[in-house]
Amino acid sequence: MARYPAQVFVDLIDKKTIEVNGVKVKLRFMLQADHMESNTEMKVTVLNLHPLGAEQFNSDIETNQMIRFLCKQNYQVLTFVNLFPYNVGTSEQFRELASDDSLKEFILMNRESIKLAISNCDTFILAWGDRPSYITKKRFDEAVQFVYQLIEETGLLEDTFVFKYGHSHSVTRKGNPESPKKKVIEEILPISDFEALTDPQNRNQLG
Repeated sequence: MARYPAQVFVDLIDKKTIEVNGVKVKLRFMLQADHMESNTEMKVTVLNLHPLGAEQFNSDIETNQMIRFLCKQNYQVLTFVNLFPYNVGTSEQFRELASDDSLKEFILMNRESIKLAISNCDTFILAWGDRPSYITKKRFDEAVQFVYQLIEETGLLEDTFVFKYGHSHSVTRKGNPESPKKKVIEEILPISDFEALTDPQNRNQLG
């Protein structure tokens, strides 16, 4: 675990603990931090694959990297949401949860969190990366298509971006917005610059 940058504090974590087959499972729908040194009211939302290690008082390397970059851009409110809300320790457990139809209500709750986050932001950044083996193609594609449909329905295309990295591409070979894991963030680029992210035919083959 890591400490948050000194100029940032977390003022909202929307999370829930459920029980699945006798095992407690943590869900996190949203994490929102405030940049106390910002002189603007700009709000940014970042969409990751699933919750990282960040909590109320402790962060993680990847989240801190995004926070430091976004603070340099002078955003005041930093919101992090996820394609999937499961905050679990193993890929096997994640696979079981993501494939469990009885948990659909929590996927719907997660989608409502995404809707809320992007309805209140000036900038929306996609950063979920390619589908890992522990998520089925069906579940991954459903989540991704929901996001792109939401962008179109809300007219957010011009406000939607991906990270530009040093020595790494912004979009994966499979046409997904690359995640910041083990990369250096340099700036953000509009998704309209990338046909892979705006062509519906390509998005039908993502997983």
